[in-house]
Amino acid sequence: MVQVPLSPAVATAAALSLGVAAGTTAPVPPALASWLALAGIAVVALVARSRPTGTQRQRAPRRAAVALLVGLARAAGAADPAEASPAPDATPGRLVTADLTVAESPLVTDRLDPHLPPTDGEARSRFATVEGPPVLVEGDVGDLCPGDRVRVRGRLLPARAPQNPGAFVRRQRSPLLWVPRVELVTRVGAGTDAGLSMLVGRMRSSIRETIAALYSPDSRGIVLALLTGDRRLVDVSFTDGLERTGTFHFLAVSGLHAGIVLALLLRLPLPRRGATVVRVVVLAFFALITGAAPPVVRAVLMLSLALVASAVARTARSLDTLAWAAAVVLIAQPALIADVGFQLSVVAVFAIVTWTDRMDPARPGIAAVPVGAPAPGAGAWSTLASVCRKSLAVSLAASAGTAPLVLYFFHRVHPLSPLWNLVVYPPVALTLTCGGASVLLGSIHESLGAPLAAFVELQIALLRWLLGAFGAVPGSCVHLPRPPAALVLASVALVFASPFLRSLRPVARRRLVPIALAALGVAIAGSTIALRSARVPAVAPRVWCFDVGAGSSQLIILPGGATVLVDAGSSDLGPRVGTRLGRALLSLGVRRVAGLVLTHKDADHVNGIAHLAARVSIGRVWTSPLFERFEEGRAVVEMLRERGMAPSALARGDRIVAPGGGGPSWSIRVLHPAADERLPLVTNANEGSLVLALDRDGRPPRALLLADIEEAGTARLLGFDEDLRADLLIFPHHGARNELTGELLARCRPRRVVISAGDRGHAGETAEALERRGIAVHWTRRDGAGRFDLAPDWRAAR
Repeated sequence: MVQVPLSPAVATAAALSLGVAAGTTAPVPPALASWLALAGIAVVALVARSRPTGTQRQRAPRRAAVALLVGLARAAGAADPAEASPAPDATPGRLVTADLTVAESPLVTDRLDPHLPPTDGEARSRFATVEGPPVLVEGDVGDLCPGDRVRVRGRLLPARAPQNPGAFVRRQRSPLLWVPRVELVTRVGAGTDAGLSMLVGRMRSSIRETIAALYSPDSRGIVLALLTGDRRLVDVSFTDGLERTGTFHFLAVSGLHAGIVLALLLRLPLPRRGATVVRVVVLAFFALITGAAPPVVRAVLMLSLALVASAVARTARSLDTLAWAAAVVLIAQPALIADVGFQLSVVAVFAIVTWTDRMDPARPGIAAVPVGAPAPGAGAWSTLASVCRKSLAVSLAASAGTAPLVLYFFHRVHPLSPLWNLVVYPPVALTLTCGGASVLLGSIHESLGAPLAAFVELQIALLRWLLGAFGAVPGSCVHLPRPPAALVLASVALVFASPFLRSLRPVARRRLVPIALAALGVAIAGSTIALRSARVPAVAPRVWCFDVGAGSSQLIILPGGATVLVDAGSSDLGPRVGTRLGRALLSLGVRRVAGLVLTHKDADHVNGIAHLAARVSIGRVWTSPLFERFEEGRAVVEMLRERGMAPSALARGDRIVAPGGGGPSWSIRVLHPAADERLPLVTNANEGSLVLALDRDGRPPRALLLADIEEAGTARLLGFDEDLRADLLIFPHHGARNELTGELLARCRPRRVVISAGDRGHAGETAEALERRGIAVHWTRRDGAGRFDLAPDWRAAR
């Protein structure tokens, strides 16, 4: 009978489960959670005693525990990046002038969709710098090169995660220096920095230029993402296919990619004496080139430990190498204990190592790839069947282990993903290996890399077809509300407790884990399906104003639980805003939206519809009577009709009363524009926006949503014989300057004003001006999503 000793692996598993618990159930600072996790590793390792393991004995790792305790001093004293105070000359929001060194060639994309090339001058450039934060320029500065010294003047925007229901905290990012015009970026000379960051930046720029020369626009973003981890050019349709099939981890550079790199290195004819050093250096270089994401760093450390152990004739246990790799990463960056990618990476590898029957945890192989070769003399079909069986076992283990976390953070499950992973892996591996070879050859001469690039293009076309076909299969992706954190905690604990089950009889061990996981899965699915969006006061509606950056989206929940969504777009996020909104709605228990109102045709109000419709069910759709007078509006209507959601027009005097939405008392009334509008408003999409009032029995509106009307539309609205008093006012046009603001506020007399906007326009100035008037302001960029309960005793809450 094989027993698992009380080793750093088991200690790390327990500590990481506590870290996941802290990250999912309580607002514990990441540094503190990481310190507790490392303390658990060290304490358990110190008290460990030798225990028989077959015919061998494993000594307690006291020296390693002492080294960990020394590392804890750094972890305990390390400042959490999220809590670090900005430098005096880098106060968020202030105008700054700085001389910076370009670390990587600027990436120029479309202003409204980062996945498209710029059109009609609507370009936006982003580049990293050596000394300071990344720079975002409204315009094309693509002629800059790594090493150039530039003088920029712009506004420092603090990094901030989206503050919506269901949003999770990603690893801390640096602030962003936003430059509103190209003229504010001036080249002042060539830089002299020859450090490691500059070298990596130049190589990444060179790789991107080679890929651009070899590949078509539809493929270059995918190759760039697989080789460097830069996913900014990957088109939305491809990422959608990966999400629907549960294969998105192929695009995120992780341990799988590091394993493929090592597999290639193991086949190179290197000298025996220096082979280990070369392989470790190449793996470290691969981690740097791909951006040193937590999963890659964990995988590279784990593989490097296995290589070193093999070189000194030691046997490296996969669980122990995982434990030490995770410990080193947490010592270096304590905040990563709350990073979703790091958690998923560790849990997936832990599940693979402990659950895959054909995996030998005592061998120093690649943890994410099945270990073992077919029996000598086996035929081709037997070999293929063996490889498929082992690969399917690995995929099942990884999918089962990470499914609760994926559901908790991303609100979806993928029952068929193990099958799709088995089919999608070969073209992904060929794209990665042949793509890397094409870039190496293409850097010498373009004609050398062209043949391999053409082969990679065929693999990418095959990938697109597979993702489209598999994603259309019912059950490939099921979107559900977030389950209770206690059940997610129980599932993670079950994964990490699985090594202790090795002391059971083999039959009991093989049956207990699947039964427990199945029962836990049923409990999670039942709890998520049972969630409802209601929890609304019985006599009054609730309004959610979501944080969508530079865009707009509001959810109205009527008494009884019926929901109406007003707009779904963002110029910052592009179509991806639909994913953010879908996550927010599902976290509120909203799986169906009874109605969707599109106030006008602008992309920052409508470009998230397709992504949203893939995540929640949408009932009726309404638009402005002026919507189809614009080409963009007609395109949106055609897309809706193709999806079976043909819209209807709303005009002044119409009312929306959702079925079961609180009876005839509460309704959404249209105040503007009129159906037969003949004023110049028809030539301006903003001025012809739908203006909505949420009121009760025709009394003064409790909430007034003004969409994007400007001076002409505001004047038209004020000219109506209408009582515009409102408790809640959604300020027009994202807080843009309006000469009629004073008269509008005098007519509305709002208790609370909401500005749905980013921080690159006049929203901040408008918010300050309103607050000087004594009006409470909720700015989504600053305050996140807002929840407002329009009860008789009106109140607002975050």
